[in-house]
Amino acid sequence: LDLCEHASNEGERFNAARTGLDHVALQANSPEELHAWATWIDSCGLARSEIRDVAGGAGANFDFIDPD
Repeated sequence: LDLCEHASNEGERFNAARTGLDHVALQANSPEELHAWATWIDSCGLARSEIRDVAGGAGANFDFIDPD
């Protein structure tokens, strides 16, 4: 796992589609565990997407943005 913090930007808003943006994916071992993580994210007051199925039957996921 490689984490990189950039000290500044040019003042533009976050854009998840920007080339070069780093993403981190974590795996839940079951749909129940995924829902538990979503509930925990909610309890922390973070905005997140709805849980949705991944194309091709690869499971389900949700997205959230690090508030820092």
